Amino acid sequence: MKRSFLLILMVFMTAGKLFSQAKNTRDYNSLVRLAKKEKKIIILFFGADWCVPCKNLIAEVNAWSAKYKYLNNYSYYYYVDVDQLDSPEFLERFNVSTFPSTVMFNPKSGKFVIKKGSISLNNLDESVNKFLEISDYKK
Repeated sequence: MKRSFLLILMVFMTAGKLFSQAKNTRDYNSLVRLAKKEKKIIILFFGADWCVPCKNLIAEVNAWSAKYKYLNNYSYYYYVDVDQLDSPEFLERFNVSTFPSTVMFNPKSGKFVIKKGSISLNNLDESVNKFLEISDYKK
């Protein structure tokens, strides 16, 4: 319970910033509840420290989050280091088999879209906006 509270507090304190977390099912379920309550989608960036394209994706996402700050109103986004996960459940749940992979997830409907491989800043913005419209979250 204490860990979940700290995670939620971290989400509010770092909204719009990229950071590793959601290492187990309890953390993930807390994120889903929060996103449902806030009517936001969750964007997960799967990668690893040893993966050069993953490191490039982190730089792209940091630039994207600075350029498209308005998307913070509609989404929470996180980098998930696959080597830090305590269970392969995240990978199995979203059918992630290549790195980097980007998953846009609507916690209300359970629908998700996966983009495998690197993604450019413009493609990421376009994909997120399209997913928000499909999710009926964008006001």
